[in-house]
Amino acid sequence: MKAADEAVQQSTFRDFVIEASAVQMGSQWRPQFRVSRGNRKTSWCTPRVSAFSNSALAIEAAVQHAVREIQRGWGSCFA
Repeated sequence: MKAADEAVQQSTFRDFVIEASAVQMGSQWRPQFRVSRGNRKTSWCTPRVSAFSNSALAIEAAVQHAVREIQRGWGSCFA
């Protein structure tokens, strides 16, 4: 679940909106993202990637992971 006090960065890829965030776990930051198109939204996803030393790196990793997932065919989930 996304931490309520963490800022969410929005970006777009094709016609999808990506919301990316980072959650602190101990001294490390884990990326999280969700994807939306129109009024449909996925749940928050925490990809299985390494933790990062700061939130900016984790947010960037979340955006990159979301773009890869869209490219792999998440578009069919929103048809």
